[in-house]
Amino acid sequence: MRGLSLAFTIAVLTMTAAPERAGARPNDDRPWGRGVLVPSLGFGASISPPVSTVSFGLGASYFVANGLGIGLGVSDTVLIFSRSFRATYPGVEDQVATNIVRVMPTLQYVFWRGYRFAPYVFGGAGPVFLNNGGGMVGEWTAGPGAFIRIGGPIFLDLGVGFSARFSKEKCDAAFTYDGPTASGQIIDACSFRWGPRIGLVIAFGGRRAPPQRQPAAAPPPSRAWEEPASPPPGPPQPVPIEAEPDPAPEPELTPLPEPLPESQPAPAPGPVPPAD
Repeated sequence: MRGLSLAFTIAVLTMTAAPERAGARPNDDRPWGRGVLVPSLGFGASISPPVSTVSFGLGASYFVANGLGIGLGVSDTVLIFSRSFRATYPGVEDQVATNIVRVMPTLQYVFWRGYRFAPYVFGGAGPVFLNNGGGMVGEWTAGPGAFIRIGGPIFLDLGVGFSARFSKEKCDAAFTYDGPTASGQIIDACSFRWGPRIGLVIAFGGRRAPPQRQPAAAPPPSRAWEEPASPPPGPPQPVPIEAEPDPAPEPELTPLPEPLPESQPAPAPGPVPPAD
């Protein structure tokens, strides 16, 4: 590397879980499900004298299945040469490619659709158009990444990207200078490259975290002095008819001795026994 590159990309992603078609609703309650639409807007800058770059792009990704998104992005990168570089290579801005337009179809797979941490992998390949007679070359890109929830609908997108352009011979010819003072390739824009990917993701209308289960409320303590609550009104219940008890048996009467006839005198008392 010739110098220190500082790249910063801000991506604003809008997710909606209710697409226009009724049949495209997610079939579960986790994020990054089927039917999620993710538009994106990005801006980047690289300061690396004597050649600096400014790039911007836009795109969108649609999840056709749970965790699987198909995307399309268009970006434009402009090369800016320093004054000393243009003095060393007169007319360089008219010979080599200074505008790089990339059209990149991609596939993205979120293999763990967590609410707070969702890792993914992505990959794609597409054409690259070069000005100043550079024509068209190809480019592939791939890498891992993860969405990390910061709070509410805000996520941090962290990843690593790998890419290269092909065919290398045609791509190198688009950045070769042929002038009165020097001749040959002056910019290496076609070799294998890699770098970090940092983005800020704001999700509108996406899936929320699962609701926390609330503990069951304890029943209020019973009060002895309170009358029990009357049961709710309902249909009248039949009153059971109690059978009358059997009457108690009448007590048996002992017959009295028959009285003596009045014509017969009472018997005389017998002799008194002597005392001991």
